[in-house]
Amino acid sequence: MAILEARGLHKVYGRGPGSLHVLHGIDLLIDTGEVVIVIGPSGAGKSTLLHILGGLDRPTRGQVMFDGADLFRRSAQELARVRNRSVGFVFQFHHLLPEFTALENVLLPMLIAGESRSGAVGRATELLEAVGLGARVTHRPNELSAGEKQRVAVARALVNRPKIVLADEPSGNLDRATGEMLYDLIMKLKSEYDTTFVIVTHDETLEDKATKVVRLVDGKIV
Repeated sequence: MAILEARGLHKVYGRGPGSLHVLHGIDLLIDTGEVVIVIGPSGAGKSTLLHILGGLDRPTRGQVMFDGADLFRRSAQELARVRNRSVGFVFQFHHLLPEFTALENVLLPMLIAGESRSGAVGRATELLEAVGLGARVTHRPNELSAGEKQRVAVARALVNRPKIVLADEPSGNLDRATGEMLYDLIMKLKSEYDTTFVIVTHDETLEDKATKVVRLVDGKIV
């Protein structure tokens, strides 16, 4: 069953002769439980596509159907609720809050969603243990390695039990060995938590980890 569907997505920045047409009529179907790798060179439009699929940006033309409903026909408040509760995000640069501990960074989305702190702490602790950071819950980002920060970011993306996780070059700031460990962890968590993943990358070695590979070149699926 499809959880996410893009229909005829176009994205144009600016107007007139200086405008930049980044996406050219993207059609994409993502089924529940899939691991979709979106691969392509820098400037192909991968991040733009991911941001639109997650409701962080709007298409110039086209639709995104999320769980059977048009994502961009929702009010701003409804769209924010979808991003908080149904979509998890992992970015190349982890975007952890430096003044918060690993535990506090992970539980924050649950508190925003209105969960009690006691319940949120239990869920956040469980996920930090699942990503191998049970002994690092009180550490702040400046006390963690790059790979550990990304594992915290993965735990944070999963904390609200999202239907889908969108990851934008999650290993782009890591060395190859640490990046491979991160992707192995994502595959493990996908099986354990039955979550759909869409991962943007330029690393073609990841193709064998995917259920579907989407190649993007110059804003088009090839």
